[in-house]
Amino acid sequence: AELVERATSDPQQAHRVPELARSLWANARSLVDLVSDVLDLTRLDSGQTDLHVTEFPLHELIDAEVFQAEAAADGKGLTIAKVLPATPVKLLTDRTKLKRVIANLLSNAVKFTERGSVQVECVVRDDVRISIADTGIGIPGEALNKIFDEFFQLRNPERNREKGAGLGLAICRRLVASLGCTLSLESVVGTGTTFTLIIPKELVARPAIVDGGMSAEIDSGDRIKGLRVLLVEDNEVARRAVEELLSGEGAKVTAAADGRSALASLDKAEFDVLLLDLNLPDMDGTGVLHRLSESGQLIGRKIVISGDARPERVSQVKALGADEILAKPVSLARIRTAILKETDASDQNGFGTTT
Repeated sequence: AELVERATSDPQQAHRVPELARSLWANARSLVDLVSDVLDLTRLDSGQTDLHVTEFPLHELIDAEVFQAEAAADGKGLTIAKVLPATPVKLLTDRTKLKRVIANLLSNAVKFTERGSVQVECVVRDDVRISIADTGIGIPGEALNKIFDEFFQLRNPERNREKGAGLGLAICRRLVASLGCTLSLESVVGTGTTFTLIIPKELVARPAIVDGGMSAEIDSGDRIKGLRVLLVEDNEVARRAVEELLSGEGAKVTAAADGRSALASLDKAEFDVLLLDLNLPDMDGTGVLHRLSESGQLIGRKIVISGDARPERVSQVKALGADEILAKPVSLARIRTAILKETDASDQNGFGTTT
């Protein structure tokens, strides 16, 4: 800013003003991005992030992100190839968060590749796998366990122009976990790196076609249909998202925003599944479990959601009869999977207990 001020007051330096202004803008943008990334990490670590679930075509998302990355790739003489399944795949998840993960992985692939290409491949099996492979510098073995750490930066002797803060992959790891997905990587120094994002079948909105022509049936909705679910969650956005997901698959959902409402619902009706957030505005969620234990009321599956995953807290909740504990941030896919465990167990032995 001081250099811009000096240049504007000196006619001989006036021609430098546009260049200095662009540099000032770039530095300001980098600072804003850093602050935004740190805030994102804080929100993700505290569990204060909500999922905005929509149904969307995966092909369109990948096409859009490849298009955005092509400008940077073209500037380096790189090509980006796409290998997508012939049959469109639709997902039911948070598009914005998934978009950010794919965008970051693509950006890194281009950034750390000086020659060759980047390939984005989507394969549908029982799950959906998106692989982003580059022909870049690769990641040394000693760095593989650090690559997702905060502020870790891989040194690239061929690239010293743009330096990030080392938070992109750390945020990606947390976003992937919040979506209920997994992220793996393979790398060979001097050959390249491949990141693979694995999206579970529970997030596939429509029946998918497995590569090779075999049909992969997504039948989880049939097993959820008709289940009586008591959902106890004070966060309105999260409560609506889970309620819409389960109701859309045929479950009969009763929603409660606090402990007293939950206890009133338990007095009036019977339920197959309890989804219970422990952090309620009027009482600790364990109070609901205490009431169930004292009344002897049977619920096939009691699933607790909590941001407190300390061993003593887990032991306390399980001692009160919880079948499964999901640590925040929790995705809709994980909730659905936890409920489906109940369905599988009930086919043989009634409602089972997860250990």
